[in-house]
Amino acid sequence: KEEECRRRAHHAAIRACAMTQGDPDRKGRALRSAVRIAKSMKEAAAAGMETMGPSPRTYALLLDCCRRLLPATDGSRARAALGIFKQCRSEGMVDADVLRSFRSAASGGPGGG
Repeated sequence: KEEECRRRAHHAAIRACAMTQGDPDRKGRALRSAVRIAKSMKEAAAAGMETMGPSPRTYALLLDCCRRLLPATDGSRARAALGIFKQCRSEGMVDADVLRSFRSAASGGPGGG
């Protein structure tokens, strides 16, 4: 139960990163923070705290960070989204929410920039 609450707190922190406003440097720091949070979740799962590990929701939130924080014009958003999607797929966590988030992040639509 406590571990599930921690997962929710990690998700809230990733969501907060996605909402960062400002210049590209600030948005880049926010994206790196979100990735570090997800990495810490993976490390917790590897240490035996399975319910603290990443879930499909974690990956959907990271993809939302890409959409909101990276510019669509230079290809960095599509590359980052593809990398996150491949990691999610390798862990068997792709679901409908992840697919929607990936399509949105990789499409080059509104977001960072």
